[in-house]
Amino acid sequence: MKKLGDLTNDDLRGCPIWRYEGDSDYTALVSPSADFTEPDQCAYIARTRFELADGSEWWGYCSPTDDSGLDYLQPVIITPDGVVRFWYDKLPTDHPEPARACRLLGRLPEQIFPVRFQCAVPFKGQRVAGELTRIDF
Repeated sequence: MKKLGDLTNDDLRGCPIWRYEGDSDYTALVSPSADFTEPDQCAYIARTRFELADGSEWWGYCSPTDDSGLDYLQPVIITPDGVVRFWYDKLPTDHPEPARACRLLGRLPEQIFPVRFQCAVPFKGQRVAGELTRIDF
């Protein structure tokens, strides 16, 4: 097990599915999983490919077992200097968005959005995908 905040793209390359345990991303623990064994009882994240508006490729994760809304999918890009989240329960006070996302990705908003993403791991035979036009609060 490791803290979600310590998860790296190398970890996701080594094992593309991770079981998520916790009430918030700030305190959650994740552990490698061979598959989505209990999708109705457990939360999972899986390796996800992101393509920014400028065509650049980035990697991170999303939660593909419930694609009913951004608040369930919660796509996240992992950068060398931190994560870029596209959904927040409430506006974070310590990291103003989207300025932080632009800094972490080294791009202007028009180079970032829209962001297309696709989970690298199929869930129930389908790969969850979507397009993000902004960071939601």
